Amino acid sequence: IDSTLIEIDNSLSTYQKRSLISKFNQADSVLEVDKLFTDVFNISKKVFKVSDGAFDPTVAPIVNAWGFGFENFHDTDSATIDSLNSFVDFTQIIMNKNNVIKAKQGIMLDFNAVAQGYSVDVLAELLEARGINNYLVEVGGELKAKGVNLNDTLWRIGIDKPLEGLKERELEAIINLENKALATSGNYRKFCEKDGLKYSHTINPKTGYPVSHNLLSATVVTDNCGEADAFATVFMVVGLQEAKKI
Repeated sequence: IDSTLIEIDNSLSTYQKRSLISKFNQADSVLEVDKLFTDVFNISKKVFKVSDGAFDPTVAPIVNAWGFGFENFHDTDSATIDSLNSFVDFTQIIMNKNNVIKAKQGIMLDFNAVAQGYSVDVLAELLEARGINNYLVEVGGELKAKGVNLNDTLWRIGIDKPLEGLKERELEAIINLENKALATSGNYRKFCEKDGLKYSHTINPKTGYPVSHNLLSATVVTDNCGEADAFATVFMVVGLQEAKKI
């Protein structure tokens, strides 16, 4: 498991300067990538299409500008956001066999809204390949369950109450998870403050600005944790009504 997580980091972590995604972000146009990168790219492309662009990993420069990414916080005036918006367009990156190609220099990828969930899927496959059929895999809050726990009952998952500043952890709901993956995204813990205003860490790729609606948390249950992770982010971008439609 440790070596698998290191392999995933070496491919998909924007915080690793020598990872494949970091090399792609620094590259002029073309980079040869591995299966991990290709899988996450394909999940992202699917969710990008289904969500009509609400999920877009090329939002990386703007996420950085708001101080939620892998680079330092910059000034986020409207001129800066407008100039960075020209680099946000997932259709400007294509995959050809094991080569990933960007249309112009300056386009960057940030898979942090899908890679954690995908890591859960990879670890679950690893366990199943070794004949383990009762497990709960959890990476950073995203998880996948199969079979039963030590008490011979379904795995029970607590969903945090989406409120900041709670003295003790409180649960909004408890879910029995039967051979499914689960991911939660929320704006109640991660935000920045500027000029007395709070800005959520969920950036709308179409505007370049943090979302401003009353949806605090979204939990997705599905077969694939990479997709659950990505769609939880989508729902935080589009808000309650559009999330229901999707």
